[in-house]
Amino acid sequence: MDKIQELMFPKEKEKQLYIAVIEMINEDVDVRALTVSEIAKKAGVGKGTTYEYFKTKEELVIKALFYDIIKQITIVKELVDKKETFRDRFMVILDYMEAHRDDIKPFNYMFKMAAGSYESMGDIKEKYTCFDENLANKFIESLIEWFYEKAEKENLVGDKNKLLLKSALLSQIVEFTMILHNKCSDSIDMGEAKEYIYAGLLAKIK
Repeated sequence: MDKIQELMFPKEKEKQLYIAVIEMINEDVDVRALTVSEIAKKAGVGKGTTYEYFKTKEELVIKALFYDIIKQITIVKELVDKKETFRDRFMVILDYMEAHRDDIKPFNYMFKMAAGSYESMGDIKEKYTCFDENLANKFIESLIEWFYEKAEKENLVGDKNKLLLKSALLSQIVEFTMILHNKCSDSIDMGEAKEYIYAGLLAKIK
């Protein structure tokens, strides 16, 4: 079984621990301050049992992030595949992000990992030496493929290549994330915000 399959179909106690980590992240708990004891307690699993599945806290946190990311991206891909145009495919992601604004923090970590930025994770990446940083990029690349096909057919990318489209998509998604988590977001018209983000994407890829 490869890494992706292992993450998609964890053993029951592994799943309990993953869910505990994700819930704590979505509650704005600093992953750098998390302890195995706290995670185990929230998961209803013994601390000793936790170490039967994971050698370190860092391994558990990284795998929990990818478990949630794979699950959410699978949902997003199904939504995207139902849309025909480039605009509709991009908008369905923004719609999903808005609807799940309180539980998409793992997405933020994924984009940072894909960009090679780990500052918010402290030394988690460095300590977990088995971490395959290309895994995040593989999921990003799968997203890009869905969009590039439509962008080419609709003549939206000009002479830009996939790398530039990837950069543009990531930057606009990150910008929308910032809007969603702005303290004044309740006063922001999200319909207008999405149109603004989409217009910015078009400007960057043409």
